Amino acid sequence: MLYLSTLFAVCADTYATAIGTWKQRRTYNVLNFKIVAQGVSGSVSLVDTLGAVLCSVAIFLADFFN
Repeated sequence: MLYLSTLFAVCADTYATAIGTWKQRRTYNVLNFKIVAQGVSGSVSLVDTLGAVLCSVAIFLADFFN
């Protein structure tokens, strides 16, 4: 369970970063939710977050049905 949790987190971060670089989007600082420039460490957007969640769900489903 610990291994899968780590895998979910690592892949979610990777996918969020990859999706976040496709287009210019409004990004927010994860700590105080102020608008920051895209690419700044700790910045998130709605699309990035959804991509990370979908990646984690996909890995979970792949493991669940394996």
